[in-house]
Amino acid sequence: MTSRSRRFGLGTLALFVVFAFVLIGIGGWYTSIQHFGVAAQVKVVSCHQFNKRNAVISKCFGESTPTGTVRPSTRIWGADPEDVGQQIAVHISGGKVIADDWLIPPIALGAGCVMVLGVLIALVRRRRRPSAPTDPTQLQPYTSP
Repeated sequence: MTSRSRRFGLGTLALFVVFAFVLIGIGGWYTSIQHFGVAAQVKVVSCHQFNKRNAVISKCFGESTPTGTVRPSTRIWGADPEDVGQQIAVHISGGKVIADDWLIPPIALGAGCVMVLGVLIALVRRRRRPSAPTDPTQLQPYTSP
């Protein structure tokens, strides 16, 4: 079997690794804000929805309670349009306001870890698989049993 006929080449595996580490970085960053940021209650003031390639994307903005530090124009990551007018639990870190019930960061973190595991399995299988000789003189003649 030549390297061209293998299912995934090294370039494809390298792209998977890069994409996996991007997912792990983004998911890990936002998940760490959800767990280690400053807890607060924020009132969702408005949400703007728009369609982008058959997906509805919403941007929600909010203001803090009297003890919080969020301004009215601050974007709340993970807030839904159904939350307008309600107080939601968030964590704040470095100017980012993340809703506590936002599931995208842990999903991205998990998907990145699964991709890295898949690449490692592919590399191990690739290394263990004996490759066919490329020199035609090394081929053994076929004999029927």
